[in-house]
Amino acid sequence: MSGVQFANLILPFVYLPYVARVLGIENFGIADYALSFSVYFNSLVSYGFDYSASKAISQASNNEDRNNIFNKVINTKLFLFIVFGAIYFFLVQVVPSFKAESKVFHLAFIGCTASLLSPWFFLQGVERIKLIAKINFVVKLLATGIVFLLIKKPEDYPMLVIVNTLPQLVLSIFIMYWIVATYKFKLKRASLKSIIRALKKNFYIFGNEFSTLVLVNSILLVMGFVVSKKELGAYTSAYRIISSMQLLLVAPFVKSGLPFFSKLYSNSRQMFYRDLKKVGSIYCITVFLCCTLVFVFSKEIVFILFGKSYFQAYYILRIMCYTPFFLSISAVYGWIGIHILGAENRLFLTTTSIGTLGILGAILFRNHLNVSHFAFIRISTELCISLMVSLIFFNLAKRRKKQ
Repeated sequence: MSGVQFANLILPFVYLPYVARVLGIENFGIADYALSFSVYFNSLVSYGFDYSASKAISQASNNEDRNNIFNKVINTKLFLFIVFGAIYFFLVQVVPSFKAESKVFHLAFIGCTASLLSPWFFLQGVERIKLIAKINFVVKLLATGIVFLLIKKPEDYPMLVIVNTLPQLVLSIFIMYWIVATYKFKLKRASLKSIIRALKKNFYIFGNEFSTLVLVNSILLVMGFVVSKKELGAYTSAYRIISSMQLLLVAPFVKSGLPFFSKLYSNSRQMFYRDLKKVGSIYCITVFLCCTLVFVFSKEIVFILFGKSYFQAYYILRIMCYTPFFLSISAVYGWIGIHILGAENRLFLTTTSIGTLGILGAILFRNHLNVSHFAFIRISTELCISLMVSLIFFNLAKRRKKQ
């Protein structure tokens, strides 16, 4: 990861101590709750194309093929945006807790629009992430300055949602224009048949990504109906640290590793198995050590970022701090390894079945659980998924080597 990409991840923590103290734990929790709900729909619109289309772009032999892939993805995302956008606004109007904060949920939908226009799948495929990361840094730097101007009192919590979504939309529009102009792409309307084919082809990849997000956010959404706003704020505060660790430690590895190992697998399967195991081991150990540091200094981290009034978040952070480690295992052997071996269906069934059991447990026993119990369900589910994904990959690798 470049210094600019690292800065992009760190920038939100510049204003976080200020925002957490000004808004208070309850309003901060409401804003994060709305953002988490919109993540469902971001994933539905993205439909896993950041992985599958990135691989297709990297393997395309000429610019015309890249243009065709680009058009197919954008048209499919537009179709999904229209369908699920209607569902989003319907839910905001009919669910009482959502309707009470409808302004915040409407602002959170800006992130879904950014997902529609986001061409990250293409940039990953042509390995042009560094340039865009610099532009992203400038946009986020401006957004950070705006936070201190707009958020002055607890009632300004909708502004936190704007800061987390509007820069994404602006950046997506700019990058879309840059790609079309630079690569001289022609935007064309795709037929409904081609859109349906793209949906079918990408179903398992989308399912794997979406099932993980469902696991994360379903537990949070269930909590929203049974725990107090203060407890919800404690959980979302702790998970903001966890999600930042995932963005810093897991997401860059997957985005850079998938195109690299896809090419390596095409050139030499023996080198693919050897290097994935070697690089994956070093990577997972590194993530484990980072998680251990967070565990040791969790109290200090929470108090510095959020203040002493968020003391309950310290306990939640300790429970969930090894989540990125388990995700790193799933990333190496699942999102990269199993995906490249073409067994996405097995990965989908594994993550979905284990994730569903965790969610059902949270729903069935929701009235008997406190916020710490929900955190235990979250990390236990990730542990089970990482173990099963590893077993599936090594069994597949063993069989393929014999062929």
